[in-house]
Amino acid sequence: MNAFVFSGDGFYLKNDQATAGGQLTASKYPTYAPGSVITIAGNSDKVLKFNRSYEFEWQIKATKYARPNTTYYFKASGTEGANGRYPSLTTGNSFTAEKIILPNGGFEGSQDVWLSSNSNGSASTVTLNSTANQVHFGTKALKINVTNRSSTNSVKLTHSGFTGSSSRTYLLRFWAFSETNNAALTVNLKSSAGDNINQYRISKRFDAAANGWQAYEHAFKVPDGPVTLEITFNSNAVYCDNYLASRQIAKYLVELGHKSFVFISGPQNTSTALDRKRGFEEVLTERGGLQLRTETGEYTFESGFRIAEEVLSHNTKPDCIFCANDIIALGAIEAIKVLGLRIPQD
Repeated sequence: MNAFVFSGDGFYLKNDQATAGGQLTASKYPTYAPGSVITIAGNSDKVLKFNRSYEFEWQIKATKYARPNTTYYFKASGTEGANGRYPSLTTGNSFTAEKIILPNGGFEGSQDVWLSSNSNGSASTVTLNSTANQVHFGTKALKINVTNRSSTNSVKLTHSGFTGSSSRTYLLRFWAFSETNNAALTVNLKSSAGDNINQYRISKRFDAAANGWQAYEHAFKVPDGPVTLEITFNSNAVYCDNYLASRQIAKYLVELGHKSFVFISGPQNTSTALDRKRGFEEVLTERGGLQLRTETGEYTFESGFRIAEEVLSHNTKPDCIFCANDIIALGAIEAIKVLGLRIPQD
């Protein structure tokens, strides 16, 4: 079993972001160039220039298999360390192994303490898969194939749970992906206080490396006593079809006679942004003879304002601006007003 695993992305640290230069300094290494922070076990695709010094940081966390007073060496598969040496760390005397609050939370013990069930005529199969992308604890992943979801919360996976303490705040973190977009997943943390229900939309594999794991987190508190974890799959839900909606919007705008467009998209690491961008661009390509400029932003008012202000500062202005969501659109509308332009006249 692994003593250490990759930490995974968090709110403040993302995979492949530039290193802060904490170990190498420009005074000691004048040819220093920032490297990358590695938080997941994916390959790092970097072009390294000759006679340059790069710093790479790996973010790891200990598992319950780590031991005190032990030196651990880290080696990438098929590689040799500099002069035969490898990065290493030594745990101290007071090193305390990670406390496992949710036993077998990473399925390393197969489906032990996990119970799958189907009700109301629903049907599903559960299989245990191995994965090389150890962003979660260990090397296992559970695959749920829902062939008939039936009514709400009929396909269920239940964990025997843990004993909660009212003095603590807990963080539930899991990694998932779906073969279809917007697969509905519900997590219920049941205690003496009743249900604590959280609903998620699980997306397809959309990253360039096609490993697809996406992190989901939920902080919660519970009263003293037993807590049971219930996960239900493909609960009946209604979600926006982002791809089809953006196609319909594009067709409507083209039929109004617009010829040049700017699309202010959301972040390109979200399936929502990719689906909306794909649907809009496809229609303009199919019609032919139309101009499209795509600008990538964030789902924020400030992003919409900044991009719209920049786009409209040129002499040649687009006929139409399409924003990926309402918040971006509000920012763009404010920028248009500040510039003295009118909607929809201009």
